[in-house]
Amino acid sequence: MKCNKILPSLKIIEEPESPTIMDSEGSAVMGTVGPFRLKQALVLVCLVEGGKPAPMVYWFRDGELWDTESDPSTYEEVLQNTLVISELDRSYHGSIFECQAINNNVTKAPSSKVKITLEMPILTMTLANLESPVRADETYQVLCQVS
Repeated sequence: MKCNKILPSLKIIEEPESPTIMDSEGSAVMGTVGPFRLKQALVLVCLVEGGKPAPMVYWFRDGELWDTESDPSTYEEVLQNTLVISELDRSYHGSIFECQAINNNVTKAPSSKVKITLEMPILTMTLANLESPVRADETYQVLCQVS
């Protein structure tokens, strides 16, 4: 009687390098980026080198999966995913965009993050405690409320 044994296979995983985040001008960025103007476009490119199997390059916004579509790469062995937001609004202020290079479910994926800052113009301004009528050459204490 023959006994066929199934031998376990060993998979070797090579982690990718930490992603590099580039702005629209091709400069590497990290930490806090901006300030951007409202309605301005935002373009960030995540570049990832190495890794076997080849990693998937994903963007997350504040911990939520945001973009999973990788771009055709210009360079061999470099993967990229371009994040494009056509018009920034107030909801993006303080958002953290993270690029992850995921090629296994065993180790923590290498990642890089940037925090977005926006110039926030005043929406409203009100003066409180202002007497009526106001007289010339008198001093008043008022409360200015800005949002």
